[in-house]
Amino acid sequence: MKIKLIIFDLSNVCFNAEEPIFIDDFCEKYDLDKEKFESEYLALIERSEIGEISGKELWRQLLGKYEVEGDPEKIIEDMMKEKFAYEDTLNIVQALKRSGCKVVYLTNYNEDYWSEVARKWDLSEYFLDGIVSYQIKARKPSKEGFMKLVDRFGAKSKETLFIDDSRGNIEKAGDLGINTYHFDNAENLKSFLIENKLL
Repeated sequence: MKIKLIIFDLSNVCFNAEEPIFIDDFCEKYDLDKEKFESEYLALIERSEIGEISGKELWRQLLGKYEVEGDPEKIIEDMMKEKFAYEDTLNIVQALKRSGCKVVYLTNYNEDYWSEVARKWDLSEYFLDGIVSYQIKARKPSKEGFMKLVDRFGAKSKETLFIDDSRGNIEKAGDLGINTYHFDNAENLKSFLIENKLL
C-alpha cells in the first residue's frame, strides 16, 4: 500500500463523541422524551454542520420548542466539557507526522462547536491541516471534503488512506477509490499501520 496522505476522522477516533453524553443528561434533567429530542437535535445538527444555522441557533430553537430556560452559549461550553482526547490514537497521529507522513483530519462540526474544540486543543501538534464541514458547507460522507484534501496535498485517491469509525463514511470514501480503515481501537489501528509499513 503506497500511501501519501492519511485522513483521520476525529469523533470516536481521536476524541470521544461528547453529544450523546450531554443529551442523555439534558433530557433526564428536564424530563424530556429522549427519542423525540434526539431526532430533532440530529436534524438541526446536520443543518448546522453545513453552515445553514449556527450551533447557538440550534439550541435557541430547541430551548424554545421545549420551553426550557437556558443560554445556548453556556450549553455549548458545558457540552464541550464532556469532550476528551483519545491519547493512544493521537500518539499514533504524532508518530505518523514525525515519520514524514501527511496526516490531516476531516470532521463534521458547526462553527460554534468547533471553536470550543480549537480552544481546548492545538490540533497543529498532531495534524498538518484539516477540513471542518461548516467550512465547505458539506458533511461527510459527501465527496467534497475528501477530494479537497486529496487535491490540496497532491495525492491521488489510491494514495490516500481514510480512517473512521463510521461504516457509512468508509463505504463512501471507498467509492472514491480511497483506501479505508474501519476504526475500532488504537491498538488494532497501530497493528494495521505497522503491517502496511506506514508506521
